[in-house]
Amino acid sequence: MLIDFNIHGVSVFGAPLPFDSQLEKSFSNWLPDGMKNVAQTRQQEFIAGRYCAFQASKVVGYDLSQLPAAPTREPIWPEGILGSITHSKQMAISCVSVSDEISSIGIDAEELMKIGLAQEIERVIATEEELLMIAGADYQTDITILFSAKEALYKALFPLARTFIDFKEVKLIKLVSDKGLFELELKSSNPKLKGYLGRYEGSFKLIGETVVTVVSIPKVVSKELYVHS
Repeated sequence: MLIDFNIHGVSVFGAPLPFDSQLEKSFSNWLPDGMKNVAQTRQQEFIAGRYCAFQASKVVGYDLSQLPAAPTREPIWPEGILGSITHSKQMAISCVSVSDEISSIGIDAEELMKIGLAQEIERVIATEEELLMIAGADYQTDITILFSAKEALYKALFPLARTFIDFKEVKLIKLVSDKGLFELELKSSNPKLKGYLGRYEGSFKLIGETVVTVVSIPKVVSKELYVHS
Protein backbone atom coordinates (compact mmCIF):
# COMPACT_ATOMS: atom_id res chain seq x y z
CA MET A 1 0.00 0.00 0.00
CA LEU A 2 1.10 3.56 -0.70
CA ILE A 3 1.52 5.62 2.45
CA ASP A 4 1.10 9.37 2.07
CA PHE A 5 3.69 11.24 4.13
CA ASN A 6 3.22 14.42 2.09
CA ILE A 7 6.98 14.86 1.63
CA HIS A 8 7.86 16.44 -1.70
CA GLY A 9 9.62 14.02 -4.03
CA VAL A 10 9.34 11.02 -1.69
CA SER A 11 7.31 7.84 -2.21
CA VAL A 12 6.55 5.46 0.67
CA PHE A 13 5.19 1.93 0.22
CA GLY A 14 4.36 -0.68 2.87
CA ALA A 15 3.39 -4.36 2.92
CA PRO A 16 1.99 -6.43 5.81
CA LEU A 17 3.97 -9.21 7.48
CA PRO A 18 3.86 -12.19 7.21
CA PHE A 19 4.46 -11.48 3.53
CA ASP A 20 2.18 -12.78 0.80
CA SER A 21 3.51 -16.19 -0.27
CA GLN A 22 2.97 -15.61 -4.00
CA LEU A 23 4.76 -12.27 -3.90
CA GLU A 24 7.54 -13.84 -1.87
CA LYS A 25 7.99 -16.46 -4.57
CA SER A 26 7.98 -13.79 -7.31
CA PHE A 27 10.68 -11.74 -5.57
CA SER A 28 12.73 -14.62 -4.19
CA ASN A 29 15.53 -13.89 -6.70
CA TRP A 30 16.23 -10.71 -4.71
CA LEU A 31 17.38 -12.82 -1.76
CA PRO A 32 21.21 -12.89 -1.62
CA ASP A 33 23.06 -16.20 -1.23
CA GLY A 34 24.19 -15.22 2.25
CA MET A 35 20.59 -15.18 3.47
CA LYS A 36 19.38 -18.46 2.03
CA ASN A 37 20.09 -20.33 5.26
CA VAL A 38 18.61 -17.80 7.70
CA ALA A 39 15.20 -18.18 9.34
CA GLN A 40 12.16 -18.03 7.08
CA THR A 41 10.80 -14.98 8.91
CA ARG A 42 14.05 -13.09 8.26
CA GLN A 43 13.94 -14.06 4.59
CA GLN A 44 10.36 -12.79 4.39
CA GLU A 45 11.30 -9.49 5.98
CA PHE A 46 14.16 -9.04 3.52
CA ILE A 47 12.09 -9.89 0.44
CA ALA A 48 9.12 -7.81 1.63
CA GLY A 49 11.42 -4.81 2.12
CA ARG A 50 12.79 -5.19 -1.41
CA TYR A 51 9.26 -5.56 -2.77
CA CYS A 52 8.27 -2.30 -1.07
CA ALA A 53 11.34 -0.58 -2.51
CA PHE A 54 10.42 -1.90 -5.97
CA GLN A 55 6.84 -0.60 -5.67
CA ALA A 56 7.86 2.77 -4.22
CA SER A 57 10.41 3.27 -7.00
CA LYS A 58 7.74 2.67 -9.65
CA VAL A 59 5.73 5.56 -8.21
CA VAL A 60 8.62 7.98 -8.82
CA GLY A 61 9.27 6.58 -12.30
CA TYR A 62 12.33 4.44 -11.60
CA ASP A 63 12.64 0.80 -12.68
CA LEU A 64 14.43 -0.90 -9.78
CA SER A 65 15.46 -4.36 -10.96
CA GLN A 66 17.84 -5.36 -8.15
CA LEU A 67 18.89 -4.01 -4.76
CA PRO A 68 21.96 -5.80 -3.36
CA ALA A 69 23.11 -5.53 0.25
CA ALA A 70 26.46 -4.11 1.38
CA PRO A 71 28.69 -6.06 3.82
CA THR A 72 27.30 -3.74 6.49
CA ARG A 73 23.83 -4.99 5.41
CA GLU A 74 22.34 -1.70 4.20
CA PRO A 75 20.92 -1.65 0.65
CA ILE A 76 23.17 -0.48 -2.19
CA TRP A 77 20.92 1.87 -4.12
CA PRO A 78 21.67 2.42 -7.82
CA GLU A 79 22.82 5.83 -8.95
CA GLY A 80 19.85 8.10 -9.52
CA ILE A 81 17.66 6.86 -6.68
CA LEU A 82 17.81 7.22 -2.91
CA GLY A 83 16.00 5.03 -0.45
CA SER A 84 15.64 3.38 2.90
CA ILE A 85 13.98 0.17 4.13
CA THR A 86 12.62 -0.78 7.53
CA HIS A 87 10.28 -3.27 9.13
CA SER A 88 8.44 -4.01 12.34
CA LYS A 89 6.88 -7.35 13.23
CA GLN A 90 3.73 -6.18 11.48
CA MET A 91 4.95 -4.60 8.26
CA ALA A 92 7.83 -3.83 5.90
CA ILE A 93 8.15 -0.32 4.47
CA SER A 94 10.41 1.50 2.04
CA CYS A 95 10.74 5.14 1.07
CA VAL A 96 12.48 6.29 -2.11
CA SER A 97 13.22 9.50 -3.95
CA VAL A 98 14.73 10.59 -7.25
CA SER A 99 14.60 14.27 -6.34
CA ASP A 100 17.80 16.21 -7.02
CA GLU A 101 16.99 18.31 -3.94
CA ILE A 102 17.56 15.38 -1.55
CA SER A 103 20.91 13.83 -0.66
CA SER A 104 19.68 11.03 1.62
CA ILE A 105 16.58 9.68 3.28
CA GLY A 106 15.85 7.48 6.28
CA ILE A 107 12.79 5.56 7.42
CA ASP A 108 12.13 3.65 10.64
CA ALA A 109 9.25 1.55 11.94
CA GLU A 110 8.73 0.60 15.58
CA GLU A 111 5.93 -1.23 17.35
CA LEU A 112 4.38 0.82 20.12
CA MET A 113 6.51 0.30 23.21
CA LYS A 114 5.07 -1.43 26.22
CA ILE A 115 5.22 0.69 29.37
CA GLY A 116 7.88 -1.51 30.95
CA LEU A 117 10.23 -1.30 27.97
CA ALA A 118 9.66 2.44 27.57
CA GLN A 119 10.50 3.13 31.19
CA GLU A 120 13.53 0.85 30.97
CA ILE A 121 15.16 2.63 28.02
CA GLU A 122 13.87 6.20 28.33
CA ARG A 123 17.00 7.41 30.15
CA VAL A 124 19.17 5.93 27.40
CA ILE A 125 17.36 7.58 24.51
CA ALA A 126 16.01 10.81 26.01
CA THR A 127 17.07 13.83 28.03
CA GLU A 128 15.12 15.20 31.00
CA GLU A 129 13.83 18.00 28.76
CA GLU A 130 12.59 15.54 26.15
CA LEU A 131 10.86 13.42 28.79
CA LEU A 132 9.00 16.49 30.01
CA MET A 133 7.84 17.14 26.43
CA ILE A 134 6.28 13.68 26.14
CA ALA A 135 5.01 13.28 29.71
CA GLY A 136 1.33 13.13 28.81
CA ALA A 137 -1.54 10.79 28.16
CA ASP A 138 0.10 9.51 24.94
CA TYR A 139 3.42 8.63 26.61
CA GLN A 140 3.71 5.20 24.93
CA THR A 141 3.11 6.66 21.48
CA ASP A 142 5.33 9.68 22.04
CA ILE A 143 8.29 7.74 23.46
CA THR A 144 8.05 5.40 20.46
CA ILE A 145 7.98 8.39 18.09
CA LEU A 146 11.00 9.86 19.89
CA PHE A 147 12.97 6.62 19.53
CA SER A 148 11.91 6.06 15.92
CA ALA A 149 12.56 9.66 14.86
CA LYS A 150 16.14 9.49 16.11
CA GLU A 151 16.59 6.15 14.33
CA ALA A 152 15.25 7.62 11.07
CA LEU A 153 17.67 10.55 11.28
CA TYR A 154 20.55 8.16 11.92
CA LYS A 155 19.54 6.05 8.91
CA ALA A 156 19.40 9.18 6.75
CA LEU A 157 22.77 10.52 7.90
CA PHE A 158 24.77 7.30 8.03
CA PRO A 159 25.21 6.95 4.23
CA LEU A 160 26.64 10.49 4.21
CA ALA A 161 28.70 10.67 7.40
CA ARG A 162 29.45 6.93 7.84
CA THR A 163 29.63 7.27 11.61
CA PHE A 164 27.69 6.30 14.71
CA ILE A 165 25.29 8.83 16.26
CA ASP A 166 24.37 8.47 19.92
CA PHE A 167 20.75 9.03 20.98
CA LYS A 168 21.83 11.88 23.27
CA GLU A 169 23.49 13.70 20.35
CA VAL A 170 20.03 14.16 18.83
CA LYS A 171 17.44 16.24 20.66
CA LEU A 172 13.70 16.46 20.04
CA ILE A 173 12.87 20.15 19.57
CA LYS A 174 9.25 19.92 18.51
CA LEU A 175 6.50 17.29 18.28
CA VAL A 176 3.25 18.25 16.55
CA SER A 177 1.15 15.14 17.05
CA ASP A 178 -2.00 16.30 15.23
CA LYS A 179 0.02 17.06 12.07
CA GLY A 180 2.42 14.11 12.25
CA LEU A 181 5.49 16.35 12.35
CA PHE A 182 8.61 16.54 14.49
CA GLU A 183 11.86 18.48 14.59
CA LEU A 184 15.23 17.21 15.78
CA GLU A 185 18.51 18.95 16.46
CA LEU A 186 21.87 17.25 15.99
CA LYS A 187 24.70 18.45 18.23
CA SER A 188 27.96 16.52 18.34
CA SER A 189 31.70 16.96 18.78
CA ASN A 190 32.32 14.14 16.29
CA PRO A 191 34.34 15.71 13.43
CA LYS A 192 32.64 13.41 10.93
CA LEU A 193 29.33 15.09 11.76
CA LYS A 194 30.60 18.66 11.55
CA GLY A 195 28.91 19.37 8.24
CA TYR A 196 25.59 17.93 9.38
CA LEU A 197 24.98 19.73 12.66
CA GLY A 198 21.64 21.49 12.79
CA ARG A 199 17.91 20.97 12.83
CA TYR A 200 15.95 18.48 10.77
CA GLU A 201 12.23 18.16 10.25
CA GLY A 202 10.54 14.80 9.80
CA SER A 203 7.13 13.19 9.53
CA PHE A 204 5.47 10.30 11.33
CA LYS A 205 2.37 8.14 11.09
CA LEU A 206 0.79 5.60 13.39
CA ILE A 207 -0.30 2.61 11.28
CA GLY A 208 -2.09 0.10 13.47
CA GLU A 209 0.36 -0.58 16.29
CA THR A 210 3.39 0.62 14.29
CA VAL A 211 4.98 4.07 14.39
CA VAL A 212 6.65 5.01 11.09
CA THR A 213 9.01 8.00 10.83
CA VAL A 214 10.71 9.55 7.80
CA VAL A 215 13.54 12.10 7.64
CA SER A 216 15.12 13.39 4.44
CA ILE A 217 18.38 15.31 4.14
CA PRO A 218 18.44 18.22 1.69
CA LYS A 219 21.18 18.47 -0.92
CA VAL A 220 22.79 21.43 0.79
CA VAL A 221 22.81 21.25 4.57
CA SER A 222 22.56 24.73 6.07
CA LYS A 223 25.36 25.87 8.35
CA GLU A 224 22.91 28.18 10.08
CA LEU A 225 21.68 25.20 12.16
CA TYR A 226 18.40 24.88 10.32
CA VAL A 227 17.46 22.52 7.53
CA HIS A 228 14.19 21.23 6.14
CA SER A 229 13.25 17.67 5.26
